[in-house]
Amino acid sequence: INDTASVLAFLKAGADPHARDRAGATFQRYLYMSDERLLKGEAKRDLGAIQDWLREHNIAIEDGVQT
Repeated sequence: INDTASVLAFLKAGADPHARDRAGATFQRYLYMSDERLLKGEAKRDLGAIQDWLREHNIAIEDGVQT
């Protein structure tokens, strides 16, 4: 949560964006827990880069997730 730089680095390094935890959630549920309006500079930029990466790799942004 709130470590957008690491999320982007993991995705670029080949982490499985479809991996789920015991509750059945992907990283997206946790990534978007904070209100995007409260994010500052680098975190907001990284969040946009993560969303771009997901779109470029044809991975849906999950329902209920901010875009």
